[in-house]
Amino acid sequence: FVQSGIRMRLYSHTSGLKVVVTSAPGPQIDLGVSLATPATDDSGLPHTLEHLVFLGSQAYPYRGVLDLLANKVFADGTNAYTAQTETVYTASCHSREGFTTLLPIYMDHLLRPTLSDDAFHSEVYHMNKDNEDTGVVYSEMAARQEKDWSRLWRACLKSMYGDSVFSYDSGGLLEELRTLTNAKIREYHSRYYRLDNMIMCVTGSIHPNEIFEALEPWMDTWAPATPTPERPFTQSLAALQPLTGQSTVEILFPDGDDESPGSVAWVSRTCRYGDFVEVLALEALLELVCDTAVAPLRRALVDAEDALCADLAWDVDEGPEYLAEIVMQAVDPDNLLGAAEALRAELAKAAGDADLFDMASPSSRLRKIIENNRWAWISTLENGSSLHKEIVHIASAFSCFAASDDAMTLERACRRADDYVTLLSKPTEWWQHLFTK
Repeated sequence: FVQSGIRMRLYSHTSGLKVVVTSAPGPQIDLGVSLATPATDDSGLPHTLEHLVFLGSQAYPYRGVLDLLANKVFADGTNAYTAQTETVYTASCHSREGFTTLLPIYMDHLLRPTLSDDAFHSEVYHMNKDNEDTGVVYSEMAARQEKDWSRLWRACLKSMYGDSVFSYDSGGLLEELRTLTNAKIREYHSRYYRLDNMIMCVTGSIHPNEIFEALEPWMDTWAPATPTPERPFTQSLAALQPLTGQSTVEILFPDGDDESPGSVAWVSRTCRYGDFVEVLALEALLELVCDTAVAPLRRALVDAEDALCADLAWDVDEGPEYLAEIVMQAVDPDNLLGAAEALRAELAKAAGDADLFDMASPSSRLRKIIENNRWAWISTLENGSSLHKEIVHIASAFSCFAASDDAMTLERACRRADDYVTLLSKPTEWWQHLFTK
């Protein structure tokens, strides 16, 4: 893939490891290693493992050694995050020598962590001398689990997908973290932390040969002992059933504060991975109806004299299907269902307004949104740090949801600038039909 002076290439190693190398000017070299990590229950296996891999590897069995070595080679430390379907490990170095020194050590932590019982007890969960539940992961999730936004999003995923890898909490729920065992984490690691379930993204001024030369002496040690498994989400994707109709779920939130406001989330399952033009169109449509003072939903729900909420938030969340979501914030708790019905009514009203989707006029707001989004994407390509984050995001989705490792799918996912041009030629009827659908 070549655009705006940026060259991105996908390499496949015989071990199954996929490496995306993207050229970018400047001394900084960014690393992102993504693994498809399905949440098979609510015990937080992907999240707990993300914490434990930093506590030592078979070759470097010492807590903190990874960050110590990262500092010695002028790297900005190491970090990681767990999403619904993938876990991503990151690092940034300021020289090729430092990067190639750190890379195999980092990979050894990912593929051969010690996963000791002591590390599990301190980092994940244990009871202290006062019989209190504690642990780094447990405490992190205790601070998050009962937040209104956390409960709201879990309820949305359960409504969309029932009990499945697409709705379980990848961070872990407290009641299941208490019964999680280190043996279960080791089993999960052996199943998903493999070269053939990994895609590595490297962005900066480095030749691909330097990357593979740094990794090659270790490849036999890291290579999986069993044949390449089926892609982690293949069966789950095949089993997805379409939703029919609509439903309303009310979540009681015992805050203890009678004055605390509520929230209303409207969520819809839309297109699947690979519908790259349609997902950009969905983002433009949600921006059209929700953003700025002239957006119809904002005028009716936020800025009206009898406003039903203090603000609107929207997003298109990537997963097996793209989830379009609109959230009404700070809603009167005594009028949650009324606010939900008002939101539905305003969406239906907007769908019937053909002028809203007019693309023929040079002053069309929808046209302006698409043009702005196109230039924002081109600007991203010219910013090394932002470019790397986007490449990691695109590569992670490709690794999780693409039907195969065909490089053309990854290349197609990067052609957003061309897709925005395609959207500019779509007629009003196409936009109105997509919004209604």
